[in-house]
Amino acid sequence: MKSNNLANWIQVLTAFAVLLGLSLVVWELQQNRDLVRAQLANDGFLSHSDTQRTFLGESFAYTFAKACFEPEELSNAELVQMTAYGEHLLTEVARAKSYSEIGEHPFDWRILAQGRVKRWLSTKAGRADYVSLKEAEVLQPWVVETAEDLLSRYEIEPCTKIYNRYFQLVRADVDPLLR
Repeated sequence: MKSNNLANWIQVLTAFAVLLGLSLVVWELQQNRDLVRAQLANDGFLSHSDTQRTFLGESFAYTFAKACFEPEELSNAELVQMTAYGEHLLTEVARAKSYSEIGEHPFDWRILAQGRVKRWLSTKAGRADYVSLKEAEVLQPWVVETAEDLLSRYEIEPCTKIYNRYFQLVRADVDPLLR
């Protein structure tokens, strides 16, 4: 009798151990799936980002300054650079959003989205790009929501204003932090 009871308990414990082991295997497979998805997304973002950087070129600062201070003087090639710049900013946010959705990003991607969309819309070329892409209905909903929220609160500051303020601080006789 006792050996029968012991055998039954051993069978129950063995079955429990097998179920526990299978549960752990399933959990690990899910973790690996999430990591593979994150890696694939990251690879895609990096590839897209590399392409955008190629479009931006080595002297993008000149194009950006021109977009701020002389937007009507932008050549078609420079307008393509400005579009690539906008895509680059949005790709950074999409990447953070993707990581956030799987719990791998340390902060709220919406904060990054606000900063990047503000920067994108600070130029006339960026605003034109936004309107064009919005009308074509190719923007992700979070881009439109973020942009419309910022625009409704008048939080888009033209880059000329931002940089003129910066230039004044740099060229001032007194250090801006040591006034």
